[in-house]
Parts: sequence; structure tokens; C-alpha cells
Amino acid sequence: MSLTSADGLLAEIGDTCQGRKTVYAFLSSMYAREVTKEIIAELQSRAGALSSLEPLKELGNAKLNEGLERLGRYLKDSTGRDIEQVRLELAVEYAGLFLSVWGTPAHPSESAYATGGRLVMQKERDQVLAMYRSVGMDKAKDFTEPEDHIAVELQFMSFLADETAKAAGAGDRQKVRELLDLQDVFLEKHLGSWLGHLASDVMKQGRVDFYRGISLIADGFVEEDRKVIKEFLAELPPASKSK
Repeated sequence: MSLTSADGLLAEIGDTCQGRKTVYAFLSSMYAREVTKEIIAELQSRAGALSSLEPLKELGNAKLNEGLERLGRYLKDSTGRDIEQVRLELAVEYAGLFLSVWGTPAHPSESAYATGGRLVMQKERDQVLAMYRSVGMDKAKDFTEPEDHIAVELQFMSFLADETAKAAGAGDRQKVRELLDLQDVFLEKHLGSWLGHLASDVMKQGRVDFYRGISLIADGFVEEDRKVIKEFLAELPPASKSK
């Protein structure tokens, strides 16, 4: 039996969201903590996460493609070096960029950017926390950064993409629509409103291309993802509610 038009759209949304989930999860892990030797070795081999990013070049986003080029070049150039030296180099870079050692960015959280680097744990944190809890998600207790940290906001998008894929697989058009609406709002009012400023700071302050590449990939991907979500919303009108 052939798919109906509606079923075909849900299948497309489900497949797309599976890929979105993977990209957002990878980006979140890069910002969450320093990379280990095992992660570096995996990335250098172009296996797993990095190879899954290659199709993103087809999106044609200049920032995303530059980010992939910078990250790939760093990994290629670092292959053959002592891996502990590479790990230490990236640990210094991570501390400088994301633990306030170099001063700018002051803190990779939405509140810090909203207050010009002066304050964290402000209303932006409260707003995103309410959104997390509205769908049953909360920050892991062992991650001590605030809820509006870049890694948490990216992980939230991964979670929502996964939930959308599940709803699409179950044929629940209304749930898919609700989840896409939530993602559209979250990117508009939160993650997408400040990620570009963080990426700009990383480009200015970074000393090697690893996190420069990651930040450009994240910025470019979110730009394209906002378009994808809006296109799906345009094709998936709100489900009619029974009286």
C-alpha cells in the first residue's frame, strides 16, 4: 500500500528529526566538557560523529561549511601528534573559552550574553527551565552549569528532535505539530538569539581551529534548522480540535 501524502510528510519529518537529534547531541557534547583522548582519536579517524556531519555540506551554509573545514583541518593536522599533547592543547582552549580563563566569552550561557557578560542565572535561565520541564526534561544533576548553558540548550533541541521523530513514527500529527512549534519558539527566543554572538567570540578568542570549527558548525546548523522547522510547520497545519 502506498503512503498517503500525510503519512509521507510524517515519515520525512521523522527521518529528518533523527538526523537533527544526532547533530544536536554531538554539538552539546563538545561544549559540555573537555574532550577526552578517546573522543579525539574517534574524531581523527573520521568515524562516527564527524562522518555523520559531512552531509551537512549539502545545506550550502557558508558558516557551517567553514566550520567543517576548520574542524577537519585541525583533526587532520593533529593526527600523528602525541594524543596527550593534543588533549592538553584542547583542554587549555576549552578552559580559556568556556571557563572564563581568557575573559571573553565571560560565560557560555544565555543569561551572560543577555546581560553583557555581567550576570548568570537570570530570567533567561528561568524561562528555558520552564520549557524543559513542560516536556518532562531537566538538567542532569551531575552537570553543574546553569540550565541556559549552551550545552544544555543544544541537548534540549536533541531531546525535542527525538521526541518529534517518535511522534511522527506513531502517526501523531498533533504531537508533531506541538513539538515543532516548541522548537521554533525555543530557537527564536533562546538558542538562536545568542548562539551567533558566542560563535563570534570564539572565532575572535580561539587560538586553534577545533572550537572555532565547532562554533561555526553550531551557528550555521541552527540557522538552517530554523528554516527546516518553519518549512515543516507550513506543510503541517494545526490539527483540528474536536468540539
